[in-house]
Amino acid sequence: MSTHALALDRLGLMMQFGNNNEHHVAVRYFHYSNAGFKKPNPGLDFIALSYQREF
Repeated sequence: MSTHALALDRLGLMMQFGNNNEHHVAVRYFHYSNAGFKKPNPGLDFIALSYQREF
């Protein structure tokens, strides 16, 4: 990260299932970079998987 200014892109999908939609599964993609303002600009990529159950 070669500058103090950072850009963030996010993309996510969530699915609900079960008798009353009490189960939730989500996958999210995050990308941090300096938006090409300065070189080098390798950026950071993260993928998150989550599960939630309501009771």
